[in-house]
Amino acid sequence: MPAPPPTPADGAKVVLAGWTTFPTRTDAEQFASAIVESRLAACAQVSGPVTSYYIWEGKSQRDEEWRVIVKFLPENADAIALHLRTVHPYKTPQWIVFASTQVSQDYLNWMLLEKRRP
Repeated sequence: MPAPPPTPADGAKVVLAGWTTFPTRTDAEQFASAIVESRLAACAQVSGPVTSYYIWEGKSQRDEEWRVIVKFLPENADAIALHLRTVHPYKTPQWIVFASTQVSQDYLNWMLLEKRRP
């Protein structure tokens, strides 16, 4: 089991931000909508298209993709990663997560309120 993300010295709760890409806008929007509607994420933003350059199976690739940036609480990290692996059309989807070093109290309060709201 991975170690929990760090907590700032003042005891404030950490917010995580993660991102991935999808091959189509529709795929990206469906993922973003599903994780927000299920309350796994407080917010998900779809942007693009972006052009990605990468190596896949030894060959240089260039593809148009749609980026999804997700903001969520640490307790939802595993569920979001599982959902992503379940629905993503790529064999190896990108999922990169960073812990915040500072979060405004108003934003954190909003995240916590919406998570509890039915």
